[in-house]
Amino acid sequence: MNASQTGFSSVSASPLSRVQASAGAGSSGPDPVGGGSSLGPMRPVYGSAQDAFQLRQELTQILQEGRSYDLAAAPHVDKLVRYLGMMQPGQLESLKGLINAAQTRLEQIFILKAFAANEPWANLVQFAVEMRGVSEGEIFRRATMRDEQDLIQQWQDACGPTVLQSAAGEADPRYAWELNKSWSVSQIDPLGNNSALAAQQRAWLEQYGGKAVLRGEGGGLGISISRMLNENLTPITGAQYATVPIGDQQEALARILATLQQGYDVPLRVSWDPPSAGDGTGHFVLAMAVRSGTYGRELQIHDPWTGKSTWVAESTLLADRMDPIFGSYARLTHYYQPSPA
Repeated sequence: MNASQTGFSSVSASPLSRVQASAGAGSSGPDPVGGGSSLGPMRPVYGSAQDAFQLRQELTQILQEGRSYDLAAAPHVDKLVRYLGMMQPGQLESLKGLINAAQTRLEQIFILKAFAANEPWANLVQFAVEMRGVSEGEIFRRATMRDEQDLIQQWQDACGPTVLQSAAGEADPRYAWELNKSWSVSQIDPLGNNSALAAQQRAWLEQYGGKAVLRGEGGGLGISISRMLNENLTPITGAQYATVPIGDQQEALARILATLQQGYDVPLRVSWDPPSAGDGTGHFVLAMAVRSGTYGRELQIHDPWTGKSTWVAESTLLADRMDPIFGSYARLTHYYQPSPA
């Protein structure tokens, strides 16, 4: 689709926007803010293109509100502000119309978050239309990657591409919506229902030098992920990713925790071998959030091999473990530091 069709020629399309799924809905999911709470019905945007400043302010405020519910973060708001400043009056009115056609505040937040993730206009309209009439819990389930059992790698060595899919889905709710719409993302079925999902994992794996084989089979080959992240995730998050080897664990975890608090997910590399073995075995997981828990600070980590998303104590990571995801030695060797591009 060309720029005149989208109406947003100043915003480049995400490289993941080509992923489309057929229609299909799953079962109801958790409430977006927990405890039976609700963000409630949409609230109209009143500003007009004649007062573009007010209109941009109102649109920005919607996504700012999403931060209160952990539905958006500062980087998403910063990108939205930048993109709104590039838009012409007619484009602002089109976006306002899409926002005012939503039925819930949650829809409005996710539309703007997807827009900030570089989604083409046609994808954004389809996403907005498909959310209408869907419960808040179901929208939350399908537009995020936070289920306790979520996206699982379909191939033996596809942990890196799966981490990319998970990070992209958290940054771009339209992409998460497509992943969750028709595919059983927590099931291993690369040759059946999940063939399209698996095909994207395989394509990235082999594009960056790996080899895909069925899980449990030999002969596969994994990849390093820095180049893959920068070529595919950067256009969505607006961040460049630097590979940082972990020397001082406490210092590294402090940096990772600070980055999570800034609103960026952080890919991590794990090894099951001691430091004397060098890099040894490698596996990628995704740190998605931080909170204060019973035993101190905890990181929410998604593991693509098991599909689990769970909270892991900082003290557990410092002890070279990742319980309850892995029940044995698991040492962090690298993290992939995002910085605004």
